[in-house]
Amino acid sequence: MQKSTPAALRNLPSVDEVLRTPLAAGVIERFGRPAAVAAVRSALAASRVVGIAPSDASEVATAARMRLEAQAQPNLRPVFNLTGTVLHTNLGRALLAEAAVEAATMAMRNAVALEFDLGDGKRGDRDDLVRDLLCELTGAEDATVVNNNAAAVLLVLNTLAKGREAIVSRGESIEIGGAFRMPEIMSRAGAKLTEVGTTNRTHKKDYVGAIGPKTGLVLKVHTSNYRIEGFTKEVGARELAALAHERKVPLVIDLGKIRLAALEATLKLYRDPDRLAERLPTMRLLARPKKQVEAAARRLLPVVAEKFGSGFEVAVAACASQIGSGALPMAKVPSAGLAIRARGAKRGGRMLAALSIALRQLPVPVIGRIDDNALILDLRCLDDETGFVANLATLELAGEPVK
Repeated sequence: MQKSTPAALRNLPSVDEVLRTPLAAGVIERFGRPAAVAAVRSALAASRVVGIAPSDASEVATAARMRLEAQAQPNLRPVFNLTGTVLHTNLGRALLAEAAVEAATMAMRNAVALEFDLGDGKRGDRDDLVRDLLCELTGAEDATVVNNNAAAVLLVLNTLAKGREAIVSRGESIEIGGAFRMPEIMSRAGAKLTEVGTTNRTHKKDYVGAIGPKTGLVLKVHTSNYRIEGFTKEVGARELAALAHERKVPLVIDLGKIRLAALEATLKLYRDPDRLAERLPTMRLLARPKKQVEAAARRLLPVVAEKFGSGFEVAVAACASQIGSGALPMAKVPSAGLAIRARGAKRGGRMLAALSIALRQLPVPVIGRIDDNALILDLRCLDDETGFVANLATLELAGEPVK
């Protein structure tokens, strides 16, 4: 860039002049002419706004290329999940096994027999893909898969309890993710909500007293990340199943599912429980012994301490990882990680906040958590130490490389 003057800004190269440069030819080849033209115009407009003229047309082409490269970066980026929550709702929850990834990739790359019976050449049923597996693994009489859990609940209620009563514990009449409220879902499905028990305690006798000729089903709702602690009581699924069977009413248990191709491949892994933790990434992370995680923390301690510099104190720390998600949001497993504290109480909070921001701005963002005046990097979910260390090489704090 050259020093700005009114004359220099008046002599900015034209769009056509920039597009004739060799650099621009590469930009057009990679991103297409319309995108290249728009990026060049944006680069020239930016020069006028800041009042700094480029040295030549090639510099404008370079600025345009940088704009397009930034725009081409995906918004959905991989991160290092060091929060201590294995099934983190905001970080994608469960990792799929390689078999599931391959199955999903195959389904996206090819025409597949989704609803086509290869035997008789007629239309088939997509539920056939996973029905037998689901029944085998769960003991269910039949099974179907839909896109999300709210849809599943709506369909079940509409099918089994339209115009009839759906019995739910008062403590399970919740609002789930996406602002779906159980009473509203029931209303849309045409079912009548019948609450039993109290918010914190529901007994078997409450269900017994509510079941009658107008009962369509008994619904047990998973409370996701909402839980009441203390003086509580609920009726478990096994006990409810026996009661529903005795009274001849359907029992519906509200859980989640995922897409068909990946689901089928994942379900097949459960046929070999002895090697499940080896093949299912999330199960492997949950099953990692605490000593193994501690060993990783000790290996990384000197590297991280040197990189963060004398302004921070880094130590191996015991911590508790959350299983997370809506499945087991409060359940924890012993873990270990690195606790980073700022030296100097006056600026400690600001220094940790700046470090957290810098870690999130790395090529592969590192996500930890602030707890007890420390940045905690729980290492239970870190299975690529080499990549993690290489990623730290570009760390900058307050505009300067961290030594």
